[in-house]
Amino acid sequence: MASAELDRLADVEANTDAEKGGQITPRQIEAAARIQIEARDDGDEAIKTELDKLGLEYDALRRTLPSGPVRTRAMTRVIVKMRSLAPSAISHIDAYKSSASAGSRLVALTMMQMRPDCADLDWLRKRFEDDQPFIFYQAALALQNVANNNAQDDKERKIESVAQECLAILKSFPGMPDQNTIEVLESLVSDNRSFE
Repeated sequence: MASAELDRLADVEANTDAEKGGQITPRQIEAAARIQIEARDDGDEAIKTELDKLGLEYDALRRTLPSGPVRTRAMTRVIVKMRSLAPSAISHIDAYKSSASAGSRLVALTMMQMRPDCADLDWLRKRFEDDQPFIFYQAALALQNVANNNAQDDKERKIESVAQECLAILKSFPGMPDQNTIEVLESLVSDNRSFE
């Protein structure tokens, strides 16, 4: 997928849903599938390089822009691009998960959002201890995708437990907790209770 096409997708998605940090949309899933097909021929190194750049861009945005709608929109553009590329570099997820860079950890999160079968629930819970509110929401979306794509009772109980822990951490966070993140986590707790 050409860089210009990724930029157009990111612009559309960021302007459509910036206040929520960017939900995963069918357009993003379609773009990721197209890129994955293209990457089969070229390998994943070019995609990994692009993901690394996006991780650095996210880190720079957090450092340089003040908190608010402008920064959220810019970070949403980055995450839309990451989601489109992430499934094609899934073999590198462990390196992104263990990185000291928040931007690299965000790459791992997008991998888990797009490929819920690769999600690490304990690692997602840890985001609420170690990262910032924008990442909290992305971790909550990853948990939601795991729940939506899972039919195993043990995993559902684990998801509910992790969601409850994340809610407790979020509600103890200084300042006003993000309502969108709370809503996603609360839906996981109430949805999973109906399965017991």
